[in-house]
Amino acid sequence: MGKGGVASISSASGGGRDASKIIRKGQGLTAKDARHVANAIAENDEIQTVDLSTNDIGPAGAKDIAEALDGSSVIRLSLMRNNVGKEGTTWIAKALEKNEFLAELNMADNNIDNDGAVELAEMLKANESLYELDLSNNVIDVEGGVAIAEAIKFNPSIRAISLWANKIGGLNATYDGGVAFGESLVCNQSIEE
Repeated sequence: MGKGGVASISSASGGGRDASKIIRKGQGLTAKDARHVANAIAENDEIQTVDLSTNDIGPAGAKDIAEALDGSSVIRLSLMRNNVGKEGTTWIAKALEKNEFLAELNMADNNIDNDGAVELAEMLKANESLYELDLSNNVIDVEGGVAIAEAIKFNPSIRAISLWANKIGGLNATYDGGVAFGESLVCNQSIEE
C-alpha cells in the first residue's frame, strides 16, 4: 500500500468518498494494514461494504477484521484470496455466530480446509443474517461439504452458497457432500443458487 494509503482507510468518510465502503482490492495489504481497516470499521458505523480481495492479510488480519465486526453495520465482506486459512476462518466464523448484520461473505480461495468448513457450519447454525456465502476454490472435501450441508438444512436466511472447485463429492463414498446438499435443498427451500 502506498504512502498515506493506510491513513486514508481511517478517513474513508472524507473528501467526497463513499463513507459506506472500504475497497482495497489487490493492493498488497498485510495483517498490519488489516488492523487499520478494522479500526476504521470500529470507528465508522456507516461502513457497509468491506472488500479486501486479493491481498495477504492472513489469519492475524482476519482476526482483526472479525473483532471489528462485533457491533458494526458491515453487510458485505470479501476476504477472497487472502490466505486466511483455518485459523482466520475460525475467527471470522466465531464473530459471525452472533453478528446480526453481515449478509454477504466471500471467503473464496483462502486455503480453507475441512476444519475451517466445520467452523463455518457451526456459525451457520447460529447466524440468522447471512444470506450469501462463497467458499469457492478452497480445499474442502466430503467431510466439510457434509458439515455445511447439514448446517444449512434449517437456516432459512441462506439464499446462495458456492462451493465451486472444492472436492465435496466423494468417489465410492456412501454419503458425500453432493448428496448432503441435495437433502438440504429439500429441507431448506429458501436456497436459490
